[in-house]
Amino acid sequence: MLGLSCLALLTLPACPSDDGTGTDEIGTDTGTDTGTGTDTGTETGTTTSDTSDTTDTTTTDTTTTDTTTTDTTTDTGGVCGDGVVDAGEDCDDSGESATCNDDCTAAACGDAKLNASAGEACDEGGESASCNVDCTASACGDGVLNVSAGEECDGEVVNGICEVDTCAVTCDADFDSCDGDPLTGCEAALCGGSCDNLGPFPGMQQFDFSGSIEQFEIPACVTNLTIEVSGAQGGNGTGSGAKPGGLGATMIGDFMATPGDVLDVLVGEQPGLNGGGGGSFVVLGMDPWIVAGGGGGGGGACCGGQVDGMPGVIGEDGTAGTSPGCPGGAGGSGGNGGGAGNSIGTGGGGGFLTDGVMGQPSGGGKSFLNGGAGGAGGFNVAAETGGFGGGGGANQNGGWTSGDGGGGGGYSGGGGSCGANQWGSGGGGGSLNAGDNQMNTGGARMGDGVIIINW
Repeated sequence: MLGLSCLALLTLPACPSDDGTGTDEIGTDTGTDTGTGTDTGTETGTTTSDTSDTTDTTTTDTTTTDTTTTDTTTDTGGVCGDGVVDAGEDCDDSGESATCNDDCTAAACGDAKLNASAGEACDEGGESASCNVDCTASACGDGVLNVSAGEECDGEVVNGICEVDTCAVTCDADFDSCDGDPLTGCEAALCGGSCDNLGPFPGMQQFDFSGSIEQFEIPACVTNLTIEVSGAQGGNGTGSGAKPGGLGATMIGDFMATPGDVLDVLVGEQPGLNGGGGGSFVVLGMDPWIVAGGGGGGGGACCGGQVDGMPGVIGEDGTAGTSPGCPGGAGGSGGNGGGAGNSIGTGGGGGFLTDGVMGQPSGGGKSFLNGGAGGAGGFNVAAETGGFGGGGGANQNGGWTSGDGGGGGGYSGGGGSCGANQWGSGGGGGSLNAGDNQMNTGGARMGDGVIIINW
């Protein structure tokens, strides 16, 4: 009974009357506490009782683990227009700006987003009938081609014009849009033909004596010309024993040409009596291309010893006048007029640059640059005026029907003849040929001169 009483009083440190053999008592206490984290503790207590000697052993909290978890919150961002560039935004200027659209995309013409701050009048994602490709409003005359608006042009057109009210193409003469695309302008030179049959075509134009300097415009697309030029024959003397005027020279050459250039053309004249024959000229600006000298005037009836007028020559210098009794005038050189004869001598022929020298009293022929008129006849005989093209004037001496002949016109003028007692003949004009494949003949042309242009 006493042993049972001691077991019931476990709070006492020992049971003094218990000195026998007892049985140990083992107890286990386990607790788990979980809060915001996890807190785990294990507590074990062991009590041993001996019937004779009592020994208590206690072990407390052998292991403690504390784990803390940190919350993570994801911020999904602000809104377009808040002035902060968030994910997915190109920009955010708190509204539309010159560089940023109001939807926070970068501003660019052609993005189909109207941005007035960037200067856009419209933006339809490209050209439309109302909006140009540069985001300006479409209008004929704005200088921006808009095919969607039906414009063929809006500004300059090659070989044509752009109609200011309709923006339609109108081609220049002899040009067309043969590819069917007005946007390429008037790209085709018709050269006198059509889109189905383009030129140029072979052609020829002949110029006869007219008494004036004429013009020849080089045809479209023509780049090569063959030109044949003949000077006029000198005037014939009249009366018994009179002599004929010298024949004009003929010059032929090929020339490189530029379409649209204008050539000045002068055809020499054979005068009615024994004035000098006119030279024939083809000139571009101040540049003589080809010139054929006119023949000198023939001597009139008198005294014997007369000779035919001197022919136009293929060299550049004119020839001297002749006379049986006294010296004739010297031929000109370097494009200048010829000299006058002595002793009632006749006028020299005009050259390209300068006039022939005046005779006694007949006039020298005018140069090409001075208009090319023939020299006046002496002793008031109008019929003895030199030929157009710089022919020197002749004289009528005394009661004779004709006197000494005038010098021929040309690149350089022929000399006048001497009168005295035996009337002479005028010298021939000089020639020039700047072309290729030349064929030149002195003393070849009777009557008025002629010019023939082939292409």
